[in-house]
Amino acid sequence: MDDQFFPAYKATFRTDVGANINQTWDMVRGQLFMGRLYSTSDFNGFHLQAMQPDGSAWIENSADDGFNCSLTASQC
Repeated sequence: MDDQFFPAYKATFRTDVGANINQTWDMVRGQLFMGRLYSTSDFNGFHLQAMQPDGSAWIENSADDGFNCSLTASQC
């Protein structure tokens, strides 16, 4: 599905589940597990987890700035 906000990208996931169900959204590029978003059924927030040991997690806002959490430096 085309992403209406970023035409160069494809919107590739959306899940709707009932209450009390753990859920996860995985990003895989080829055979490489890049990362995931997940939420446990007992928590109203969500987790962002980068999965590559040499990778980072970037959180950006609409102004294309934000912060980077480095997995190797264990800091944000």
